[in-house]
Amino acid sequence: MKIAIIAHSHYPISEPFAGGLEAHTFHLTKQLQLSGHKVTLFAASGSDQTLPIVPFLEPTAVEHFSPKHQIVEYRENRYSALMDFLKHSDFDVVHNNSLHYVPLERVNELPMPMVTVLHTPPFPSLVSGFRAGMKARNHFVISVSKSVAHDWQNKLPQLKTTLIYNGVDTRYWLPFGLPRKQAIWVGRITPEKGTHWAIKAASLANIHLNICGPIHDADYFNQQVKPRLNKQTVYLGCLDAHTLAREVAQASVLLCTPCWDEPFGLVVAEALASGTPIAGFDRGALAEVLTPETGVLVQECVTSLAIAITKAQRLCRHACRRRAIRLFSLDTMVQRYVELYQTLAAKSARRFTATAAL
Repeated sequence: MKIAIIAHSHYPISEPFAGGLEAHTFHLTKQLQLSGHKVTLFAASGSDQTLPIVPFLEPTAVEHFSPKHQIVEYRENRYSALMDFLKHSDFDVVHNNSLHYVPLERVNELPMPMVTVLHTPPFPSLVSGFRAGMKARNHFVISVSKSVAHDWQNKLPQLKTTLIYNGVDTRYWLPFGLPRKQAIWVGRITPEKGTHWAIKAASLANIHLNICGPIHDADYFNQQVKPRLNKQTVYLGCLDAHTLAREVAQASVLLCTPCWDEPFGLVVAEALASGTPIAGFDRGALAEVLTPETGVLVQECVTSLAIAITKAQRLCRHACRRRAIRLFSLDTMVQRYVELYQTLAAKSARRFTATAAL
């Protein structure tokens, strides 16, 4: 098939990944190519040149974009230009990971079906985009968890979604020898990811903690994270994928401390594939991704999280790995997407044939 993938605009699709959506888009593109499909990724400049990339805009993360007051207009103009291009293209399907309202508002202009994936809880501009394009017959919506689907249907009860869990490469995220008695925290360092909770709980549990990830909020890092760093709590920086995979596999527990409703939790799936159990907060989709065999979830409380750390380290690493392979493998995810693309493309072709006959 000939597949267009629309990335979001904030960051390039390249390692080290700025977050889970960048990693997801990268691996989806690569795996579709390996499966024999012709893929074009429309993404920000600076994306990995080994991808079939068409850079259609500059990265628009607030910390990098200048002048900042023009971000909204710039994004709208670039996504509008992209939709103008796509409506005259011959792709079989468009896969929309943009998190932007313009593709949603203009989906009905496309001659091919578009699949939009709900990677975030509902926010106002995206909700408005869905409302504007709600009657489009060529639009299909995927949720990455039951939890995020529920959040969206509270805002848009008429929105129909199909569940396809995010996948990780279980041939890459692997167990690696005997784990060390230490914890790891991985993610964007921002208040909503709750890095400071992990530091406090690890200290209370008297366990070494490695922190890995990009600093997306410098004030938060300088005020809540940096002052707490010491020999037992170490910031390793934003690691390349190979190094990060080894660090996760060698940890006895991964801490996941979202202070928002996590739509999926790609880091958790990566840890499971590595055989590393989870201790974390019961927010969003985490209770759906984990089982009592693979993780210990608690409410937002330092003492409870410290106890969860101790309990999680006793869980079966083989059970973690089995769950990742069964539900969250990259192969399973891509196979489900391809089956969906093929079904939608066939329906679109039948509609076109029926219309032409009239």
